[in-house]
Amino acid sequence: MGWFGNLCRNLGLMVHNIKNPETNDKQSTVVRKEVEESRQGNITLRKTTIEEIEINDKSKLTDLHNLKEAADQTEQDTTDNG
Repeated sequence: MGWFGNLCRNLGLMVHNIKNPETNDKQSTVVRKEVEESRQGNITLRKTTIEEIEINDKSKLTDLHNLKEAADQTEQDTTDNG
């Protein structure tokens, strides 16, 4: 592709990006994070597990917030009982 073709392509991409900007409708929330650690001498083995939820629809963000609160309450109940 010559210089004129590249110019036209880049101009088209620029106009497209102005008319249709990328939106970040995704939101992720960490539900639980566990860290397991064991030591043997000078060696430390650490395993981290992260559970997270990703919502792609803005109308569902309220559900995500409610789910996060429920998960926090369950984790707090677990730590209080055990």
